[in-house]
Amino acid sequence: ENGVLGPIVGIVGSMAALEVLKVLAKSSPLHASCLRGKMICYDAANISQPIYMVKLPRQPKTADCANVASQQQLPPEGCCPYMAGDASDSISASELRARLLAKVPILLLDVRHPSHFAVCRLKGAHNWPLSQISFTEPKECSQKISDLLGSHTDGCEIVCVCRRGNDSLKAVHSLRNAGVQAWNLQGGLQKLMAAAQEPDSLPALT
Repeated sequence: ENGVLGPIVGIVGSMAALEVLKVLAKSSPLHASCLRGKMICYDAANISQPIYMVKLPRQPKTADCANVASQQQLPPEGCCPYMAGDASDSISASELRARLLAKVPILLLDVRHPSHFAVCRLKGAHNWPLSQISFTEPKECSQKISDLLGSHTDGCEIVCVCRRGNDSLKAVHSLRNAGVQAWNLQGGLQKLMAAAQEPDSLPALT
């Protein structure tokens, strides 16, 4: 809608050219750092973390993926800090679904862009975009959470959600750095919807 920033094209083009060189340099240590199975994302509006990775799962039913899945060597784990959360960061879709159905007190923070939140969201969720969380001071973060929790401070869990669980994990890291104990919905809203066996077995996705 607002056009393309010229410098962004240069940055992304340079990164793409670098990946081509990594693929071609088979005898070099650079080859091991190719983005196999991962997509690099660049967000110029995020000053603290402009570059992050997203894992691209293989499709086992696709012939090419099935043939090379056991042969390809991925870069070492840990090079993509926001690609997946461990047990200390995340809650599974089935766990969150069970807690929502049991009416366990949960503060749902949807960290997607407001325009995405307006189209589709979980009933009762609050929109606090990642772009805002990343630039909020720790003291202001704590105050914002307190305002959202209101009187439900005892035993209320804070769960960050997004479409696929990548941005929400980044939000969890920012909140925890501010002293707020939050959890990431692993796999995002897509996994949560897949975990619903019946259309009415979850609070409304409006």
